[in-house]
Amino acid sequence: MRFGRLEEVGMAKTRILLVDDDQVILATLGELLQQQGFEVTEAGGVPEALKLITANVYDVLLSDLHMPGAGDGLTVVSAMRHSNPKAVTILLSAFPEMDAASHAILLQADQILVKPMNVTALVATINETLATGAPRPGWWRRSLPFWKRRPRAPLRTGMGMC
Repeated sequence: MRFGRLEEVGMAKTRILLVDDDQVILATLGELLQQQGFEVTEAGGVPEALKLITANVYDVLLSDLHMPGAGDGLTVVSAMRHSNPKAVTILLSAFPEMDAASHAILLQADQILVKPMNVTALVATINETLATGAPRPGWWRRSLPFWKRRPRAPLRTGMGMC
């Protein structure tokens, strides 16, 4: 079973901009998402991501939150929201202790996922958010915190963790 929008049914592939300063995660996650039927463009940092956002249209932004240099994942999310407000924005972070900042972050991003994450769960999150549309501002007040969310069903696939 493949996830994402399939070309076989005449629909364009879902275009994802993947931003991470860790080249291993960038290459691995990019390849896994491509195998699931997504069209993935990779950016190794904030400046590269900002250039890509101004030059292209993406359906989904997956961005690391913490990156070295000028700007961070929130900078990339803000640029995407300005350029393409309908795009799904998902922040990835290796730091699960973000309780104090999560409310402010969720005002801009649709989801926050903690690395390492199960690729199958990531694909399901992307597809679900694309299908239902990006949450409206303030949706997080009615939702469980991201660290308390659980998958709806056990995930048993050959997919690895990223």
